[in-house]
Amino acid sequence: MVGFQQTDIGLIPMDWEVSLIGKQCQIFGRIGFRGYTVNDIVKENQGAISLSPSNIVNGELNLTKVTYLSWFKYEESPEIKIYNGDILLVKTGSTYGKTSLVNNLNRKATLNPQIVVLKNILCNNLFLGYLMKFPIVQNQIESTIVGGAIPTLSQVQVSKFKIPLPPLPEQGAIAQVLSDTDALITVLEKRIAKKRLIKQGAMQTL
Repeated sequence: MVGFQQTDIGLIPMDWEVSLIGKQCQIFGRIGFRGYTVNDIVKENQGAISLSPSNIVNGELNLTKVTYLSWFKYEESPEIKIYNGDILLVKTGSTYGKTSLVNNLNRKATLNPQIVVLKNILCNNLFLGYLMKFPIVQNQIESTIVGGAIPTLSQVQVSKFKIPLPPLPEQGAIAQVLSDTDALITVLEKRIAKKRLIKQGAMQTL
Protein backbone atom coordinates (compact mmCIF):
# COMPACT_ATOMS: atom_id res chain seq x y z
CA MET A 1 0.00 0.00 0.00
CA VAL A 2 1.21 3.51 -0.85
CA GLY A 3 2.35 5.38 2.25
CA PHE A 4 2.66 2.25 4.37
CA GLN A 5 5.42 -0.20 5.12
CA GLN A 6 5.16 -3.87 6.02
CA THR A 7 6.81 -4.77 9.34
CA ASP A 8 6.81 -7.81 11.58
CA ILE A 9 4.03 -6.20 13.63
CA GLY A 10 1.94 -5.36 10.56
CA LEU A 11 1.41 -2.38 8.28
CA ILE A 12 2.47 0.99 9.68
CA PRO A 13 2.85 4.43 8.06
CA MET A 14 6.15 5.06 6.30
CA ASP A 15 7.25 7.71 8.78
CA TRP A 16 6.64 5.43 11.77
CA GLU A 17 9.20 3.02 13.17
CA VAL A 18 9.13 -0.26 15.08
CA SER A 19 10.78 0.05 18.47
CA LEU A 20 11.26 -2.13 21.53
CA ILE A 21 9.62 -1.15 24.80
CA GLY A 22 13.01 -1.51 26.45
CA LYS A 23 14.42 1.20 24.16
CA GLN A 24 11.72 3.66 25.21
CA CYS A 25 11.88 3.23 28.97
CA GLN A 26 13.43 1.43 31.92
CA ILE A 27 11.57 -1.42 33.58
CA PHE A 28 11.82 -2.05 37.31
CA GLY A 29 10.33 -4.60 39.66
CA ARG A 30 10.72 -5.59 43.29
CA ILE A 31 13.99 -7.50 43.64
CA GLY A 32 13.58 -10.88 45.31
CA PHE A 33 15.77 -10.26 48.35
CA ARG A 34 13.91 -7.00 48.92
CA GLY A 35 10.57 -8.72 49.15
CA TYR A 36 8.46 -8.32 52.25
CA THR A 37 6.44 -10.33 54.74
CA VAL A 38 3.32 -9.67 56.80
CA ASN A 39 5.60 -8.14 59.43
CA ASP A 40 6.39 -5.30 57.01
CA ILE A 41 2.73 -4.42 56.48
CA VAL A 42 1.64 -1.45 58.58
CA LYS A 43 -1.33 0.77 59.24
CA GLU A 44 -2.20 3.90 57.28
CA ASN A 45 0.14 6.85 58.00
CA GLN A 46 2.85 4.41 59.09
CA GLY A 47 4.09 3.65 55.59
CA ALA A 48 3.60 3.91 51.84
CA ILE A 49 0.98 2.26 49.65
CA SER A 50 2.05 -1.08 48.20
CA LEU A 51 0.27 -1.35 44.86
CA SER A 52 -1.10 -4.74 43.83
CA PRO A 53 -2.98 -6.02 40.76
CA SER A 54 -6.28 -5.33 42.53
CA ASN A 55 -5.44 -1.61 42.43
CA ILE A 56 -5.66 -1.62 38.63
CA VAL A 57 -9.33 -1.53 37.61
CA ASN A 58 -10.47 -1.05 34.01
CA GLY A 59 -7.09 0.35 33.06
CA GLU A 60 -7.09 2.94 35.86
CA LEU A 61 -5.40 3.15 39.23
CA ASN A 62 -7.91 2.54 42.01
CA LEU A 63 -6.87 3.24 45.61
CA THR A 64 -10.18 2.43 47.29
CA LYS A 65 -8.58 -0.48 49.14
CA VAL A 66 -4.83 -0.50 49.69
CA THR A 67 -2.10 -2.15 51.74
CA TYR A 68 0.61 -0.12 53.45
CA LEU A 69 4.27 -1.06 53.61
CA SER A 70 6.73 0.25 56.21
CA TRP A 71 8.75 3.34 55.40
CA PHE A 72 11.91 1.24 55.65
CA LYS A 73 10.77 -1.11 52.87
CA TYR A 74 9.62 1.88 50.81
CA GLU A 75 13.01 3.60 51.04
CA GLU A 76 14.86 0.31 50.51
CA SER A 77 13.87 0.20 46.83
CA PRO A 78 13.91 3.77 45.44
CA GLU A 79 13.80 2.49 41.85
CA ILE A 80 10.20 1.31 42.32
CA LYS A 81 8.84 4.40 44.03
CA ILE A 82 5.79 5.31 41.95
CA TYR A 83 5.20 8.74 40.44
CA ASN A 84 2.71 10.31 38.06
CA GLY A 85 3.61 9.45 34.47
CA ASP A 86 4.86 5.96 35.31
CA ILE A 87 3.17 2.94 33.71
CA LEU A 88 2.26 -0.15 35.74
CA LEU A 89 2.05 -3.68 34.33
CA VAL A 90 0.95 -6.84 36.13
CA LYS A 91 3.54 -9.49 35.31
CA THR A 92 2.54 -12.37 37.59
CA GLY A 93 -0.66 -14.18 38.42
CA SER A 94 -4.04 -14.69 36.81
CA THR A 95 -4.49 -10.99 35.97
CA TYR A 96 -1.19 -10.68 34.09
CA GLY A 97 -1.26 -7.98 31.41
CA LYS A 98 -3.38 -5.49 33.38
CA THR A 99 -1.84 -2.08 32.96
CA SER A 100 -2.38 1.54 33.95
CA LEU A 101 -0.78 4.93 33.45
CA VAL A 102 -0.30 6.59 36.83
CA ASN A 103 -1.89 10.01 37.18
CA ASN A 104 -3.39 12.09 39.97
CA LEU A 105 -1.34 10.14 42.52
CA ASN A 106 -0.80 12.31 45.58
CA ARG A 107 0.41 9.66 48.03
CA LYS A 108 3.71 7.83 48.34
CA ALA A 109 3.53 4.41 46.73
CA THR A 110 5.64 1.41 45.82
CA LEU A 111 5.02 -2.02 44.23
CA ASN A 112 4.34 -5.52 45.35
CA PRO A 113 6.24 -8.32 43.53
CA GLN A 114 3.44 -8.96 41.00
CA ILE A 115 3.86 -5.62 39.20
CA VAL A 116 6.62 -3.93 37.22
CA VAL A 117 6.85 -0.23 36.48
CA LEU A 118 7.94 1.51 33.27
CA LYS A 119 9.92 4.65 34.10
CA ASN A 120 12.12 7.28 32.44
CA ILE A 121 9.91 7.06 29.36
CA LEU A 122 11.37 8.65 26.23
CA CYS A 123 8.25 8.52 24.05
CA ASN A 124 4.94 10.14 24.99
CA ASN A 125 3.94 8.32 28.17
CA LEU A 126 0.20 8.68 27.54
CA PHE A 127 0.68 7.20 24.06
CA LEU A 128 2.71 4.29 25.46
CA GLY A 129 0.10 3.82 28.18
CA TYR A 130 -2.57 3.27 25.52
CA LEU A 131 -0.32 0.94 23.50
CA MET A 132 0.16 -1.24 26.60
CA LYS A 133 -3.62 -1.83 26.69
CA PHE A 134 -4.01 -2.47 22.97
CA PRO A 135 -3.78 -5.88 21.21
CA ILE A 136 -0.42 -4.89 19.70
CA VAL A 137 1.14 -5.42 23.17
CA GLN A 138 -1.46 -7.64 24.84
CA ASN A 139 -1.12 -10.28 22.08
CA GLN A 140 2.64 -10.35 22.63
CA ILE A 141 2.03 -10.85 26.33
CA GLU A 142 -0.31 -13.77 25.62
CA SER A 143 2.18 -15.44 23.29
CA THR A 144 5.06 -14.98 25.73
CA ILE A 145 3.54 -15.74 29.12
CA VAL A 146 5.11 -18.68 30.91
CA GLY A 147 2.60 -21.33 31.95
CA GLY A 148 2.60 -23.43 35.06
CA ALA A 149 0.92 -22.84 38.37
CA ILE A 150 1.64 -19.10 38.29
CA PRO A 151 1.82 -17.37 34.88
CA THR A 152 4.83 -15.03 34.84
CA LEU A 153 6.46 -12.46 32.57
CA SER A 154 10.05 -11.40 33.06
CA GLN A 155 11.25 -7.82 32.77
CA VAL A 156 13.54 -8.90 29.93
CA GLN A 157 10.57 -10.31 28.01
CA VAL A 158 8.59 -7.10 28.47
CA SER A 159 11.56 -5.04 27.25
CA LYS A 160 11.59 -7.00 23.97
CA PHE A 161 7.96 -6.38 23.06
CA LYS A 162 7.68 -4.43 19.81
CA ILE A 163 5.59 -1.30 19.40
CA PRO A 164 4.75 1.02 16.47
CA LEU A 165 6.15 4.46 17.10
CA PRO A 166 5.14 7.61 15.16
CA PRO A 167 7.10 10.88 15.42
CA LEU A 168 6.84 12.46 18.87
CA PRO A 169 4.36 15.24 17.94
CA GLU A 170 2.07 12.65 16.37
CA GLN A 171 2.29 10.48 19.48
CA GLY A 172 0.95 13.40 21.53
CA ALA A 173 -1.83 14.13 19.05
CA ILE A 174 -2.98 10.49 18.95
CA ALA A 175 -2.84 10.19 22.73
CA GLN A 176 -4.91 13.36 23.14
CA VAL A 177 -7.60 12.13 20.76
CA LEU A 178 -7.80 8.81 22.62
CA SER A 179 -7.93 10.61 25.97
CA ASP A 180 -10.68 12.96 24.79
CA THR A 181 -12.66 9.99 23.47
CA ASP A 182 -12.34 8.20 26.82
CA ALA A 183 -13.54 11.32 28.61
CA LEU A 184 -16.56 11.58 26.29
CA ILE A 185 -17.42 7.90 26.82
CA THR A 186 -17.27 8.42 30.59
CA VAL A 187 -19.65 11.39 30.38
CA LEU A 188 -22.08 9.46 28.16
CA GLU A 189 -22.02 6.45 30.49
CA LYS A 190 -22.87 8.68 33.45
CA ARG A 191 -25.72 10.25 31.50
CA ILE A 192 -27.07 6.84 30.51
CA ALA A 193 -26.90 5.67 34.13
CA LYS A 194 -28.77 8.81 35.24
CA LYS A 195 -31.46 8.30 32.58
CA ARG A 196 -31.91 4.70 33.72
CA LEU A 197 -32.47 5.85 37.29
CA ILE A 198 -35.00 8.43 36.12
CA LYS A 199 -36.77 5.75 34.08
CA GLN A 200 -36.87 3.37 37.05
CA GLY A 201 -38.30 6.12 39.25
CA ALA A 202 -40.97 6.97 36.69
CA MET A 203 -41.96 3.31 36.34
CA GLN A 204 -42.28 2.92 40.11
CA THR A 205 -44.42 6.06 40.26
CA LEU A 206 -46.69 4.72 37.52
